[in-house]
Amino acid sequence: MAEIIFPRRNSKLFWITFVIFLGLAVTPAIIMFDQIKAEVGYWFSTNSMSSESEEMSETDPLIDGEKAPVMAKIDSDQDGLPDYLETSFFQTDPKNADTDGDSFSDKQELENGYDPRSTYKAMVDTDRDWIKDEWERDRYGTNPSQPDTDNDGVNDGLEIMSGSNPLDNSIVRINPDLESYTMTLDKIGTAAPLVFVSSREEEDIYEGLKSGYVHYDKTAFPGEDGDAVFFCHSSGRFGSRGNFDTLCANLDQVERGDEIVISGGSIKLRYRITSRKNDYDPADPNIFRKTNRPTLSLISCYPVGTNHQRIVVRAELVSL
Repeated sequence: MAEIIFPRRNSKLFWITFVIFLGLAVTPAIIMFDQIKAEVGYWFSTNSMSSESEEMSETDPLIDGEKAPVMAKIDSDQDGLPDYLETSFFQTDPKNADTDGDSFSDKQELENGYDPRSTYKAMVDTDRDWIKDEWERDRYGTNPSQPDTDNDGVNDGLEIMSGSNPLDNSIVRINPDLESYTMTLDKIGTAAPLVFVSSREEEDIYEGLKSGYVHYDKTAFPGEDGDAVFFCHSSGRFGSRGNFDTLCANLDQVERGDEIVISGGSIKLRYRITSRKNDYDPADPNIFRKTNRPTLSLISCYPVGTNHQRIVVRAELVSL
């Protein structure tokens, strides 16, 4: 019987073929990962803040503790008052929507000038600014008969609870725990909610981007000294779909002098655009800046449908 001879395996050819196949299979995933990393990695780095020489601030008011950041909203009894304000300010029960048990919620009583801790129905807040007349006279020096002592368009109670000075009409600080805010750019016909995320984690920020402009945690709040940084999507990518995926698709159409308006409750902040730059490298530290006056930066990917560069729009506060 003749001997059967099997062909010898060419091991070198086998391994070359295997490596090529593996490369073809893995390369798309690597590219996708690098794109995601390029898009979000530097944005959310704790070392991403830099300064511009003419606008350098010696301290960051939020990081250095000169102003306390607004705490995350937790409302255990769902009465419309954050727990931290109930315990530290109003001294009501954060786990009971009706502290005094009189069938009116704590917030209803505050809005109508009554004491949410007492069933005795005598008005204790004449101007209904959420601050007792006694406190206005003895603690804050505000006018108990005038809800907006400094005539800046924001009532005394909201200013005090937000860390603003109710006697100084040049300072207004928003409070996302008590009000909702919208950013409007008439030039490109867009308006969307401001989303305040108490995190720099990528997944938290991406989740926020589904709902509007995301405030970059630990940067200034609109209206206060420092640069308020907001992110927005220019296109829907990587399977993450929200209602505002193309919010900033036309951001390259804004020009110097155009306005950005932030409004909510009794607050209206007008910013005037001072510059627009379309070709920032994602890792360029100059995307972020520190300023010693109220400014705003709006950041998105560019060109639309890619993450190769960043478009950054700068603006300055011109009126409250």
